[in-house]
Amino acid sequence: MSSKDYIKLNGCLGFLLFALMCSGILRCGPAPRNDHKKVPYGGVDTRKFKTISPPFIDVVNKFTTEFDVSSAHLGVGYEFFYKNIVGLCFSYSNGLREIRINPHYEEIITDPARFEQLMYHELGHCLLNLEHNDDHEDEKPESIMRSWLFSTDEISEYYIPHRDEYINELNFATPRSP
Repeated sequence: MSSKDYIKLNGCLGFLLFALMCSGILRCGPAPRNDHKKVPYGGVDTRKFKTISPPFIDVVNKFTTEFDVSSAHLGVGYEFFYKNIVGLCFSYSNGLREIRINPHYEEIITDPARFEQLMYHELGHCLLNLEHNDDHEDEKPESIMRSWLFSTDEISEYYIPHRDEYINELNFATPRSP
């Protein structure tokens, strides 16, 4: 293969890779996501957060009122993660629950609607025992329980105008066994 052929091949591959990235088939990195972790209980409360830290109290109280659930065994706080995870729900086998939110994502934490969507997602895991739901209708996500957070555009286009639908969907979602 001549050097001209090699350059043409690399140019074509580069263009193809660029086109795939632009189309969303490939991404430069995964989008910020949420996860749920099951943790065995060894007899000692190993939660990092045993209470609800002040920045989270209002949204947790709003959630527990809307869904008529208790947050008595829940701890919530900030923790930096080394991955692209924004929030984690830990379910301990003794019934204790913990939510850890990554403060690195300040643009999410400081936007009230995005913060609520993030917290309702994690509270859906921890207090309602819900799993991820990545279903969508056309472009509209069917649930705030999908594996990744709503973007800023999705918050304004879907979450804010359809908040009642998303809350209703959480009320009727099928929980996993605790």
